[in-house]
This record gives sequence, structure tokens and C-alpha cells, in this order.
Amino acid sequence: MENIERIYIIAKNVKKLLKERDITQKKLADEIGISPNNITEWMSLRSAPSFGVIQDLADYFGVMKSDIDSTFKTTNNVEGITRDEQTLLRNYNRMNEAGKSALLERSDEMTQLRKYLKNNTEERVEFSQELA
Repeated sequence: MENIERIYIIAKNVKKLLKERDITQKKLADEIGISPNNITEWMSLRSAPSFGVIQDLADYFGVMKSDIDSTFKTTNNVEGITRDEQTLLRNYNRMNEAGKSALLERSDEMTQLRKYLKNNTEERVEFSQELA
């Protein structure tokens, strides 16, 4: 992919996310700690955000980096991990220790409720062995 195409895709995706969430470029810049001029440069197709800023954008919007910059689709997805699993992991990593503890506690509670478990006997046996 050529650089100008990548810049266009990033600008289009950031613009879409801003519109969907009714956020101004200035508010976004303030929230992620960059100059509003940087965002103007991206939207004018004069430059692209650094990879670190793309991560900041993804974290802010609660999306995957590949939702902003499609070059991440082939290089940064962990093989065998679904998109939902990646989202769960990203959200977990954004939490402080209290949040992580609460999330793990809640997930433990949910796995004890039959309605949330897969209909897989092997998995239930494995889970019950973990509890023993």
C-alpha cells in the first residue's frame, strides 16, 4: 500500500469515528494529548499519525488499531485469537488493578452460570477440575 493511500484510509477512519461519536478534532487532540494541528494535517492528507498515536486513537475510541490503519490487519493480529478476544484483552489491559480484579471476579461468576457456558461436556469437565 502506498503511503498516500494509507494516509487517506487513516483520515477517512478517524473522520468516521469522530462523526459517529460526535467529537470535535479539538476535543480528540486534548483527550489524547496532541496538538489540534496534527489532526488537521492528517485530515488534509499531509501526514499520518505515528504508530504510537494510532494506538492512542484506538484506545480512546475503543477500537482495534486496524480499524484506524488497515496496515495493522495483517501484521498485528495474534493468530488464533478472535476479534472479540482481542477486544477483551485490550479492555483488560486498559484497566487499573481494581478494574482487572472486578472483571476477573465477574467473569468467574458468569462461568458458574450454565446459560453462559458452551454446550461442551469436555469444557465443563475441564472447568470443574480447575475448581477442585
